[in-house]
Amino acid sequence: MRQTRPLALIAALASPLVFSAAVEARQDPPKAPGGADAIEADDKPQDGRNRMRPQGGPGRSGQGGARGQDPLRGSVTAGTQVPDFANLTVLRSDGSEAKLSSMVPEDGHLVVVTGCLTCPKFLISHREVEAIAHDHRTEGTPVAFVYLYKSLAHPENGGWIQPFTSDERLAQVKAAESTLKTKVPFVCDLMDNGVSNALGGSPNAAYIVHGSDGTIDYVSGWAEGPALRAALVEVVGPTEATSTPESIGVPPFARPSRNTGAVVPRVEVPGTMSALKTKPGSSDEPHYVKLRIEAEPTILSGKPGKLYVGFHLDPVHGVHWNNLVDPVAFTITLPEDVKISPVEGKGSKVEPATDSDPREFLLDVAEWPSDATIEIEVRYYACSEKEGWCKPVTQTYQVALERDRAAGMAQNRWNRGGGGPDRGAGQRGGGTDPIAMMDRNGDDRIERSEAPERMRQRFDSFDVDQDGYISGDELETLRERMAQRQRGGRGNGRGSRDRPGPGGAS
Repeated sequence: MRQTRPLALIAALASPLVFSAAVEARQDPPKAPGGADAIEADDKPQDGRNRMRPQGGPGRSGQGGARGQDPLRGSVTAGTQVPDFANLTVLRSDGSEAKLSSMVPEDGHLVVVTGCLTCPKFLISHREVEAIAHDHRTEGTPVAFVYLYKSLAHPENGGWIQPFTSDERLAQVKAAESTLKTKVPFVCDLMDNGVSNALGGSPNAAYIVHGSDGTIDYVSGWAEGPALRAALVEVVGPTEATSTPESIGVPPFARPSRNTGAVVPRVEVPGTMSALKTKPGSSDEPHYVKLRIEAEPTILSGKPGKLYVGFHLDPVHGVHWNNLVDPVAFTITLPEDVKISPVEGKGSKVEPATDSDPREFLLDVAEWPSDATIEIEVRYYACSEKEGWCKPVTQTYQVALERDRAAGMAQNRWNRGGGGPDRGAGQRGGGTDPIAMMDRNGDDRIERSEAPERMRQRFDSFDVDQDGYISGDELETLRERMAQRQRGGRGNGRGSRDRPGPGGAS
């Protein structure tokens, strides 16, 4: 029976019941715009179109906001002005400050595309943007293009993690310029994410604005190349040439890698978690290692649950763990009314002298009042092979029981085809992981071409974050929704969308 369970699960995930659950998973109450995770919920289905946007769905590249949810959820619309546009401040790639409004050509238009190194949508869409910008640049039309580098949408993709300082974010911009071979210039949002917030918070949106007040001529929650090109034709007129990314030498899309824990096995968290607001204490050293804390939803609602504590090396500093000395260790200082265990932890000893795998822990939270703050002290050795030094570092963090909506979502954190010594590849709990069964290229997620036919027909509904893939946490969300509906007597096989009564699923 164990071998048949995943096949039954795959069939169930493609059923009308789960299709309804998938829709509900994308219809949670809307969040205020302005966070990197603002795409996680949608109060009502929208097609993501504004005026001057042609009909049409995503192509094989995975681009498209014409189907699925609009990350902006109508919070930014054509014909309005970007809030406080004249005062929005960005950093140029050289670190100098500038007003975004100063980049609008006189009697012309500015195209702004948001993105980062961890957003698969941006890594796909920027290629078409480069081609469009090339054509307007060649003809000298009064159109300027700029990428706004923002808070990471999916930290850990490509090894990148959320920066603490503007210098660290600028280092990521430099890496983006070098890796993507961009001609469109990057500007960088400040650490308060003020520009991204003003633009609605989508990880990869496109805007055409004009004037000192930032009047919006076109906006799309996803930066789709064909739609942007068509909008520019209407706004400023056609270009003689229609370049392709290949014709102008833009590198092909490279899917961001993820650390699978080759040296130190990754922990498996019990389900979808939310990042908590974490404030680093003052330190004489850079934060070579950065703390990320995520909590189960039950903790945020005042109930017991699991707490993820992860220490991640920041690649912008070029350091690694020194495994010849004491491993990373942490101590938590708790107020009297907070009960978390254990309050101390230490990484395991490993054979390789150095590595860069994260050090992760799962803690139990029994009580944590919403107004209480905990302090975490971490002790580690950081080593730089390039600069030839290795030194002990002690740093502290203050953690509040408050969701950090700018922290992004670590994709597929727990679904890693094993993740522990007691599990074989593709195993999860008591059965074979359906992701592993469908995942032909071994990247721990499902592409449209890998999905069974019935799932493929509803692919965009399962792909909650609209990154072109179905990840483990998205499947887990649907599994949980299906189980809740069945427990609440809501599973009638017809995709009922009745709201639960007392004690039902939320």
